[in-house]
Amino acid sequence: MGSLLGKAPGFAYWVEPRQVWTYKNWHKPDDVLTAEDATEKIKRHIRTRFSKYTDLQGASRFCEKTPSNCLRIPFIYEVFPEGKFILLIRDGRAVYRSTDEIQSKGANWNRIRQRIRESSIKELPAYFDRVHWVWQKLTNKRLDYWGVRPPGWKDWLQNCSPAQIIALQWANSILVASDRLSDLPEASHITIKYEELVEDPVRQLGKICDFVGIENRDAFIERGVESVRPDCQTKWKTELSEDLLEEIKPIILPTLTTLGYDW
Repeated sequence: MGSLLGKAPGFAYWVEPRQVWTYKNWHKPDDVLTAEDATEKIKRHIRTRFSKYTDLQGASRFCEKTPSNCLRIPFIYEVFPEGKFILLIRDGRAVYRSTDEIQSKGANWNRIRQRIRESSIKELPAYFDRVHWVWQKLTNKRLDYWGVRPPGWKDWLQNCSPAQIIALQWANSILVASDRLSDLPEASHITIKYEELVEDPVRQLGKICDFVGIENRDAFIERGVESVRPDCQTKWKTELSEDLLEEIKPIILPTLTTLGYDW
């Protein structure tokens, strides 16, 4: 979705600029940021960085995708009250399968080099608490933790299995995002289900066009339809064992139910 929006006329897309969002908030024990964390200095830094990035791309609008921002919506709204939020919800079992696959991979050197190039000197402290994670990546070891860090994530490392940790990540982030968005003005956000996007991409992409204000609507929808991968919707059904599903079921079932999914 981020890449698709980034190809729309006038849009500049930045892939997961975590180091910008966490500027001067590096001491936090998790990924939660509130409106109170958005001081004037921090707001100015973030807006300036994204504005310069947009100008360098020759664009007039900026978009980004950072999973940890599920836990930062009040903060982001404080920084960008004119911003628009797209929440893409997906079945937690499919998210589990994808996360487990990524967590098992080794280092992506191109991505590491790109992140370094994209960071200013003032933003480098954002990586200090991820030294262990980076070392595991560089030594091609399976990560003991990857992705969004909701409150309590360090306790999970001591008390939960790897499968349970991934399930807890999803369950403790997606509902927070949904709840926090509901507190914002209705015109500022839209929620799309991944499964509905795959099944009827023309309709769902049309909603996004209307919400964001995409020029050349037909080209945007055409590119989106071409990028749809229906097989990703059902991979978890063949790749996740019954034992594993039973292990994570108590964690994710309440959230699945709340979001309208059946087990």
